[in-house]
Amino acid sequence: MKTKTRVLALLLALLAVASVLAGCKKKEEKPSEGTGKLIGDDSGNGTDENPYADVDFGGRVFQVHINTKDAGFESSSKYIIPVEELDSKCNELEKEVFERDAWMAENLNMDIEYTPYSAEYSSVVESLRVLVNSGVSYDLFIDKLFPMANFSLEGGFENVAGRAELQYFENYWYNDYMNSLSLDEGSTMYLLAGDYFIDVLRSSNVMFVNLDMLDDCFPDAGGSEQFLNDVIDGKWTYDELMTRSEAVYLAGDTVLTTRYGLLLHTVWEPLIPMIVAGGATFAEVSDGELTSKMTDDHNVRLFEKLKALLNSETCDTCIGGNGVDWGLNPAFGVEATLSNIQTLFVNGHGLFTYGRFASMETLGKTALRYSALPYPKCDTEDSYITASHDTTELGGIPKGAENVGEILQMLDILSALSNKDLIHVYYEEALKIRYSSNKQAASVVDIIHDNMGSAFALAYSEACSGLLLWHSYYVPLRDGRDYLITLQSNAAPLQSALNTLMKKWNEIS
Repeated sequence: MKTKTRVLALLLALLAVASVLAGCKKKEEKPSEGTGKLIGDDSGNGTDENPYADVDFGGRVFQVHINTKDAGFESSSKYIIPVEELDSKCNELEKEVFERDAWMAENLNMDIEYTPYSAEYSSVVESLRVLVNSGVSYDLFIDKLFPMANFSLEGGFENVAGRAELQYFENYWYNDYMNSLSLDEGSTMYLLAGDYFIDVLRSSNVMFVNLDMLDDCFPDAGGSEQFLNDVIDGKWTYDELMTRSEAVYLAGDTVLTTRYGLLLHTVWEPLIPMIVAGGATFAEVSDGELTSKMTDDHNVRLFEKLKALLNSETCDTCIGGNGVDWGLNPAFGVEATLSNIQTLFVNGHGLFTYGRFASMETLGKTALRYSALPYPKCDTEDSYITASHDTTELGGIPKGAENVGEILQMLDILSALSNKDLIHVYYEEALKIRYSSNKQAASVVDIIHDNMGSAFALAYSEACSGLLLWHSYYVPLRDGRDYLITLQSNAAPLQSALNTLMKKWNEIS
């Protein structure tokens, strides 16, 4: 059975309900309940060849509404929506997506019908609101994180916490990430993130390191091999980033005669994952109340480390963008764009730079010998945290969807199959990572994949008027203000925003 695709034009914020109904096909009959066994149920007759042999969705066609608007790189929809048919022009990834969905259609008696649309994050909430209020029937929305989080506060999604159909602790679900979006410690959960929603992985923030420069500059410390082993062993911290960056920096008269420690084109964009990956704590839930934890000692220590890194006279970490305002390295006439910074990195002018995981789809085509890295930790004893982008695309089941259990079961199987085959092909074919043959490379990638988490500030910063990230970190770092004094002035409006956030959550829970 071939997966079908419908094309839906961009839903404008003020689109009339009648127009929506005209542009979207509604299900005419209630889908079959199916006979699918729960994946966690050992009573079925599944086999190693087909662990889902007892699953039968009764011919149900699952309706998926997906945003295909790119967010700084090519849309992830091509890794979700299969091509209409395979031909000689299809690459290995297109083949994997097609075969995954075709296998499910043939073996599980089901199909998936995708409705693509394109919307900027600023119009997503209104688009989804119009759809839900119009009665158009969908089983799943795939859309951008912080507008999806805002829509969840309107009661727009089904609660998916504690469902037997989802194997939350399997590697193909990002359980810590999903829990961080809950405001009652996981008792209620509305958003889904896992390997089927591949944009969460593709848009995740990573750093890159020039392996040849490590070998040239740190031979006595074991070069690149020992450095990557240290990363794998949990020793990759902001202190280490600072030390290495300072050690390699060589001043020059131009960009092309300068060797940088850390290449950034702006401060705000990489600062967000620096804060999240550094283990910043933002709020704590207790007795139904959400209380600020911004003044924790860990946050103060993280702030001081980031301040030292971004303002070091010897590190000289930044080119262009906000870095010029900070008095760091001047742009030397180079336009401050991420693309230009990554070009400088590829041409050997920096030890470290940053980007999305999907940046490797371009960097992997170069001759540079490099590796992706998780963002550093604040302290050695901390755990690594991979921060997604705040516009990453994840899933939510719209309120009132029919037979939610079947939808969740279908998504669990999709994510399991994506983890088994598609993700590994993505590493090898798109990112050019020798995942199956290089144990060290695979271990670093697994750190990035297995530690998705701490999405609270990414999802709710806008709802808190920027007080979680911009006003509490970026502004005092930029202006040289004291962190705790800044937080004291922000304390009342931040707590008020958190109270409002929690009130909305309690009203829909």
